[in-house]
Amino acid sequence: MHNRPILSTALFFFLVFISFNAVSQSKPKKVTLFSKNGIVVEIQISPSKNPCGINPRNSTYEIYLTNKNNLYPINQYLTWKMDIVNCNNLIVRRVFNINLTDLNEGMNKLKDWTFEGNEIEQMPFDVENLSYETNLKETIIGKNQSVKPIYFSCFCSRWINYRVF
Repeated sequence: MHNRPILSTALFFFLVFISFNAVSQSKPKKVTLFSKNGIVVEIQISPSKNPCGINPRNSTYEIYLTNKNNLYPINQYLTWKMDIVNCNNLIVRRVFNINLTDLNEGMNKLKDWTFEGNEIEQMPFDVENLSYETNLKETIIGKNQSVKPIYFSCFCSRWINYRVF
């Protein structure tokens, strides 16, 4: 009977620990897409906390540009690919591109800079600096063979989502 407060306290601290750990792991990191002539283009991907299921939300990305004044000796477009696991557990290779001249110095974010998917299989690769805009396309390249995580939620003064492997 006296162990109940101890168990409740232990459970509370366990949930707080998991919450802080989940928040610290979900901070998006910047990845350099392109660096030439002092120009640096970085991408910061913010994975969706609810990519599939009820009321899904797409993941988003932001582009950071440094030294825009040095843009003109290079080509206008930057293109890259990412492999993304969609909600049907298929690996989709998606082509992204941006017009570098449309970017501002610093952080850039547009509403349509999103993508559907519950996991990034491969971060940006095959980055090219081109003089022309490529077609945006998606190609299914396989089925995800990894074990899908299980998601569950807990209401502990606010909703907290957990990912269990």
